[in-house]
Amino acid sequence: MPASPSDVGRLGSRYQVRVAHSGSARTLVASRVQSIDPSARYNTEIYNELGSVDPVGYGQEPPEFRIAIEENVFSSQLDLLLAGKASNATTWNLGDYIGNSLLSVFILERDTANGTVMGEVEFQSGVVTEINWSWRIGQPITARYSIDARLGVRHVQAYVPHASWGTQDTTNPGAIRSKDARLFLISTAAGGRMYRLQGFNIRVTFRSNPVKEIGNRAVVGYVVEPPETFFDFDVLAADHQPDELLFSGTTSSPAYAYYDYVNPVQLSQAAIRIYDPTLGEAASVLRTFLLDSLVPDTVNPLTASVRGLATKRYNLRVSKASVAGTGGCRMTVGDL
Repeated sequence: MPASPSDVGRLGSRYQVRVAHSGSARTLVASRVQSIDPSARYNTEIYNELGSVDPVGYGQEPPEFRIAIEENVFSSQLDLLLAGKASNATTWNLGDYIGNSLLSVFILERDTANGTVMGEVEFQSGVVTEINWSWRIGQPITARYSIDARLGVRHVQAYVPHASWGTQDTTNPGAIRSKDARLFLISTAAGGRMYRLQGFNIRVTFRSNPVKEIGNRAVVGYVVEPPETFFDFDVLAADHQPDELLFSGTTSSPAYAYYDYVNPVQLSQAAIRIYDPTLGEAASVLRTFLLDSLVPDTVNPLTASVRGLATKRYNLRVSKASVAGTGGCRMTVGDL
């Protein structure tokens, strides 16, 4: 029987995340990570038989591992690594995330008393399957990444791949709050800026297909489909925004007597800029997202209730890519 653990319990500060990309031969000690949540799914089936009320056994499929990593957005280094880019790269796009089982995730754990590395969980041959960037009033800008992997193992202390604690980033901001971000919906210039925003999200899904074979107890690998990109935002009801951007206006007299929800329009490009929180407001761009050809998908043109501000909610989708191979979303370190 196992002995009682020496640790009473462990806080999140006892764990550290590293991510490696075999294609670019890069390993990153991830900083500003807020949560790490690995899971294994075995698709267990319990078998029964006629003449018995008792289950008689079980069968399982090759396990599918999924790791969810959430970070406070502060730099582009984790994105660049997941996209297979060098640390000094300045541009990347959704197409770069599509890999063929090139990612590994390591979770180091150390004891509470001495800080000694006691073990390490490793997941190999992973692909990015979902990304969610989120902006909310009064909260840090966050990114959540889901990675599907084909192999998973826990190393004991004497055989951990990384015996020492890695050095995490100490120079960049601890987090960047949504007050240092702006959305430009109809164009990338200042005239396209949206106001009264309460929150917005970019969600990208890369549907992954696990490949299995007879005679193999592990998943062979994952085939990832082209990305689907969703963009939603909540805005206070104020003037006619953003209906004048997303729907055709009438040409009757008087001109633009109403905006026609029957006839949505396709936007050319939308941009999100994240600014340096240590400088003046909107003085220096740290990072930019450029979304192509957004079209309305579902719309709640008004939500109003007693003792509350009226809001609108719009869900858009990327309908086509302006540049081939980008998935319709490009990103840059700094401004466009």
